[in-house]
Amino acid sequence: MRTREEAKTVRDLIRDIIKFSQLGTARSSVRGAEKYFDSFSRQDYGAAIRKHYDRTQLREILAEVRRILPALNRQVFNTTDTSRLRKIASELGVMLHADRFEGTEGRSLRGFYLEDSELLARPSIWVNTATHPVGVAAAFWHEVGHHLTKPIFSSRRRRTSYPFETNHQKHLTDSSEIAADMVMVLACYPQAAAVKLFAKDGFPGPDTDRLVATVRPYLQSVTGFDFVNRFSARENLHYLAGIVHLAKLRAALLSDYEI
Repeated sequence: MRTREEAKTVRDLIRDIIKFSQLGTARSSVRGAEKYFDSFSRQDYGAAIRKHYDRTQLREILAEVRRILPALNRQVFNTTDTSRLRKIASELGVMLHADRFEGTEGRSLRGFYLEDSELLARPSIWVNTATHPVGVAAAFWHEVGHHLTKPIFSSRRRRTSYPFETNHQKHLTDSSEIAADMVMVLACYPQAAAVKLFAKDGFPGPDTDRLVATVRPYLQSVTGFDFVNRFSARENLHYLAGIVHLAKLRAALLSDYEI
């Protein structure tokens, strides 16, 4: 049985976030936030992915990534310790730089990936440690996704990704961002967990409230994540948008691609 807290709707969560966040509350708009969530939560993720990949292509990408990360989609990658993430990056041939980027603009930078042999000895990932530790880990795995899938999308010597204030709808229009998000989401929701959460009557469906109520207890159990009132409303709304985006993406990968 779901608790009252777990059963909250997305609109309930939006109002709670804006009410209890200690920073930026005056600039936040419940109506504006609700409009944004309504617009992208209705998106058909399965149809969006099919514009870029068929089943064979997506499975080939996953097989290539799992050649390097064999545990992907088999176990939860839930560490938020930057020392451990730095070791993982090193094993993948990447330098991890964990730094704090403060201020309104700085906090909008989640992380980025840079490969440039003229500037760097090795490809590098930067993550912003001013954000929530779970957000740091999510940014890390997204950028790892760019690193592991770069041969598929470009033969150029230089490859840079700068995700400021992530636009989740825009990710669905970019095949490389979908692939990077796929790595991130499979790191959080391996197949066994996805089957348990989403292989139910009516999933995946348009009911975003049901989706969020389903995944919140899971995320809290494997990552310890919940909204934190020391962050601004804008920051917490970003995390809520990420929860919706990644849950819808994971449900679509399971139902449409059996991944």
